[in-house]
Amino acid sequence: MVTNNTVGAMEMPAGFKYEKTHLMGRPRHEKYSDFWRKHIPMDPTHRAKQFAPFDALDGFGEAIAEKEMEVYERK
Repeated sequence: MVTNNTVGAMEMPAGFKYEKTHLMGRPRHEKYSDFWRKHIPMDPTHRAKQFAPFDALDGFGEAIAEKEMEVYERK
């Protein structure tokens, strides 16, 4: 086991609650094990769609753009 004294980019604080779990690393599962069959890895194209940006309120950006005013400095 490799000891790593960081959590992300920070030093691991003394008494870190999840130190043991963090040092275990990312879980690895055998392909076609019971866990793998129940939780099949996501297809990369579907994963990309999951994190794609979206407009939660259709037309909201356009409505805001219409209300923008041009401001000129007075002389």
